[in-house]
Amino acid sequence: MHRKLLSLATAVTLSVGALLAAAAPAQAAESPSALCGSGYYVIDSHGLPGATTYLLYKSSGGGWNCVVTIKTADRGT
Repeated sequence: MHRKLLSLATAVTLSVGALLAAAAPAQAAESPSALCGSGYYVIDSHGLPGATTYLLYKSSGGGWNCVVTIKTADRGT
């Protein structure tokens, strides 16, 4: 089965939706790859006010996407 790569706009929408649905604050990570796991690499990013959203891709296993948003302002709050 062929998997389509998510557009950055779709990735941002999904990421923001996930942030709004989160019940507890996430632990800070050193990099987007650390959040997604082994084999993922950044293919696109988009700056937001106070955060950056990253779209990552992993080619093994048929191809997988991962989207993370990392806070860049007011960290720790």
